[in-house]
Amino acid sequence: MITLGTKISIIPSPELTQLRLGGLLGEQGFIVEDLTDSEGTGDGYMVLFPTPFKDEYLWFIPKTAIYDDKDSISTYTGLLSPVNYGLDSAA
Repeated sequence: MITLGTKISIIPSPELTQLRLGGLLGEQGFIVEDLTDSEGTGDGYMVLFPTPFKDEYLWFIPKTAIYDDKDSISTYTGLLSPVNYGLDSAA
């Protein structure tokens, strides 16, 4: 479960790409604000990174791009498929 202060990693997601935040892939940060609603269907989190990205430390990260190592990896295997990003050989 993701709560304030949780250390997370950034994983690929279409929403992250739309926001042009691909440069944060693989980075780790800490949740400082939960912007999801009570059903968990909200948009994402404010994440504080230890090193700046584009001269900023605090970024909105879509929940689909958040990986908490305490969560099951199976939740994210579909997101990591190259087909989701047009990287398959047929594309």
